[in-house]
Amino acid sequence: FPVTITKGDTVDKNTGAKTFTLPSGKVVVMAKGKGIHGRKAIQQADGDGSLYLNCLMAQLVTIDGQGIVPEDIDELELPDYMSLQAEFADQNFTSPQGT
Repeated sequence: FPVTITKGDTVDKNTGAKTFTLPSGKVVVMAKGKGIHGRKAIQQADGDGSLYLNCLMAQLVTIDGQGIVPEDIDELELPDYMSLQAEFADQNFTSPQGT
């Protein structure tokens, strides 16, 4: 059973995957990340720190039901790109409430 977070956003209680809509109307499903995703992103970025976040997001995100590659993120319209980055950071880089 998904839980509604904000208007249109849901989080699946079983998997922790978050579903939300980008400004363009594209639907994103973002899985919860694990350490292995971080390690694979480091390997894929091959020393280029500017690629790390896109490599990490590409492993954990589908857009309109399709898997993506880092280059797909580069091709998003800027409002979608910024929204995706903000949601990704919120889900993966913020501390739980009270810590």
